[in-house]
Amino acid sequence: MNNDRLRRGAALAFATILAGTAFLGVNAPRPAQAAVLVASFIPADSLRLLGKDGRFTILLLGSDARPSLSGLRTDAILIASIDPRTGKAAIASIPRDTAYFPLAPLRTGKFAAKINGLYSWIKLHYPARNPGTELRKIIGKGIGIEIDAYAIVGFEAFRNLVNNVGGLDVLVGTRVCDYNYWISRTVHVVCFAKGWNHVKDLRALAFARIRHTPGGDYARAGRQQQLVKAAVGKVRTRGLASLASLLFAGRGLYKTDLPSLATYAPLIFAMASQTNLSTVKRVVFRPTTFAYGISGSRIVLKMAPVRQWVTNYFPPKHYLGTWLPPEPTPTPTPTPAPTP
Repeated sequence: MNNDRLRRGAALAFATILAGTAFLGVNAPRPAQAAVLVASFIPADSLRLLGKDGRFTILLLGSDARPSLSGLRTDAILIASIDPRTGKAAIASIPRDTAYFPLAPLRTGKFAAKINGLYSWIKLHYPARNPGTELRKIIGKGIGIEIDAYAIVGFEAFRNLVNNVGGLDVLVGTRVCDYNYWISRTVHVVCFAKGWNHVKDLRALAFARIRHTPGGDYARAGRQQQLVKAAVGKVRTRGLASLASLLFAGRGLYKTDLPSLATYAPLIFAMASQTNLSTVKRVVFRPTTFAYGISGSRIVLKMAPVRQWVTNYFPPKHYLGTWLPPEPTPTPTPTPAPTP
């Protein structure tokens, strides 16, 4: 198995686990197990994940790229952050129809089109740069948080992940149908009954993608969160060893700058185990509190309340800090008494 495939699988598993940690109340690795897992790591290792602010923040992008479409749109944009020192976590979603997002630090001005096209725009106009890295810097600067990594998950990766864990169980509060959705070339219209639904393959994908329903894109974001929770529930209960089986799901992961699973998987699982699930905060930056509508379906974020929410609910900063325990101070060797 080559290193690139290993890294892609690591990124998919890491992104899914980390995003889901902010939603899910399932058993994580026990703290004692976590302590054993990180015993061989040094502070520099944790800083590779946590950056300068002492917390891990990831930009998770869901892409609609597939053979029938040209280009790449990131229709799901989530920012998840965990502080392993305090156990605090938060997750925020930026609607795909957000327009006029500030382009700093890449350049001055704002991106007038919808933010789901910004990745492709960066790739076109700045071909020498990594568009995912630039996008996470832009979003981080805009909402006021250091984002340490990004991962783009495509349709194939999502289907593979769901199928690799045997399907997912999601709870539907009210029967939902999309009469405009083609689940395949021969099947038109998809419905999900009220109550528990076991979904896999194309139906799982449909559950994440349908939007011609009450609530539109915002309701779709909620369903995507449900799938993340269900997936992480299965992955985390299987433990660290199960990550190897997820490498196959990485085939549909387009890009990432996450570190290698071979090196960081124990630290990732240990970090996830520290999360205080009872205090997790989550939000969709939607109108009217966090945005206002303009022409068509486009919205513009109200950056002041967005940044204030991040300040209030994202984990605190620990500049240049580390969540690993400090190295023990060696006990001085007593000076032997002089021989009479």
